[in-house]
Amino acid sequence: MKKLRDCTPIKILRIIYLGLCQSVLQYGISIWGGAGKSSFMEIERAQRAVLKVMLKKPFRFPTDELYETFPVLRVRQLFILSATLHAHKSVKNRPDYQTLLSKRNFHVPLPNANSLLARRCPYYSHILIYNNINKSCNIKGLSTQSCKLTTKKLLLSLTYSETEEIINSKHLSAYNTSTL
Repeated sequence: MKKLRDCTPIKILRIIYLGLCQSVLQYGISIWGGAGKSSFMEIERAQRAVLKVMLKKPFRFPTDELYETFPVLRVRQLFILSATLHAHKSVKNRPDYQTLLSKRNFHVPLPNANSLLARRCPYYSHILIYNNINKSCNIKGLSTQSCKLTTKKLLLSLTYSETEEIINSKHLSAYNTSTL
């Protein structure tokens, strides 16, 4: 990246980042994405280091400004996007999908989970994240591609703490962005 940054425009650098770095991050994200916040610190630091090298930013450059300058999804946001798309595909194949659509409040019922470990399992966490994202931007009747674009647009507008709240909370009413 250090050699490429001097001779390529920013748009090409973004394509290279998406092809080399983000694809590696997305490889197993649906499985290890439900891990705790502290488990992600090394991966997030590596992502920020790559971005700072690509953009010739100093070591202490603020993270929020970095992601505003170079609009890519953070690692946790990649997990949210992956979980939302996975749940969106599975929800559309549910036998009660038409019944869910006819209800005033679209809410996919969560499976029973009696322990914290079970709640971190993709079977539970993906549905929870899907319900939270659906409250913010109505994705229930969208195609998979439209769902991806709408969710990505929402995630790029969120701060780090708002992103964490999507994963950790049961309800996402504070970030209801009907303008998306």
